[in-house]
Amino acid sequence: MVGSHFDAIGFGVAQDRINDLLNDAFMHGTKIPVSSDTSYSVWRPGGGPELWVGIRESGATRDLLALTPYFRGPSRLRVRIEGVEGDPQYPFEGRIAVWAIPRGRDDQEYPFSIDLADYALLGDLAVGKELNLPIAGFAHSLEWWPDEASYKAATSDLQLAPKSFIPVGMFKDSGAPPSSGLFTGIVKGSQRLVNRATAQEFLHVQVDTLSGEIDVVADVGSVQGVPAIGGVVKATCWLCSAVS
Repeated sequence: MVGSHFDAIGFGVAQDRINDLLNDAFMHGTKIPVSSDTSYSVWRPGGGPELWVGIRESGATRDLLALTPYFRGPSRLRVRIEGVEGDPQYPFEGRIAVWAIPRGRDDQEYPFSIDLADYALLGDLAVGKELNLPIAGFAHSLEWWPDEASYKAATSDLQLAPKSFIPVGMFKDSGAPPSSGLFTGIVKGSQRLVNRATAQEFLHVQVDTLSGEIDVVADVGSVQGVPAIGGVVKATCWLCSAVS
């Protein structure tokens, strides 16, 4: 069973305790002003997990505008900005449409979109600008094999290359959120981590995929074991980044 995006970085709480999580984020987070009455409270307990809480304050009243989990890891994927997609009714939520930039002859260009935890801080991001983005993939599904040979043997009927990327969120009939990707890649690093604020375990896998790397995070209960370094991962993920 796949946990929530919050479970994937050790911030899992019951629905009736969301307010407790928000209060902890306000208490321990760093305030980043956005406008005269809006701001982010960014809780970074250390080790990668982050909570981005968008708020509007008026006197003693505090309204929630966004609550976005994120994981900041070592992976980077170079992209070219193709557009910004937001909603005027929800100014703290949005995404960028991008093209992946190949690193070498074995890579390819491909389009996809990425949600931004810090969307309200985006400002004017020019089309055509290139960025090395730290992209977190919050796993909706994750399978792994110890090496390429076992991967190819197990997926002979319908096989993706050991490094591939399909922007499933761009397909209207997929049912997937817009910023979703199905990809395969080679495991560069893999470990169970502990969220320092909650003591909850989660899985972090550094994946070398087509044209770059993605930090995949998952609820430990949704994955069998810990993927072996050098093995092959196949994952469907919600993709999130931060550009600030």
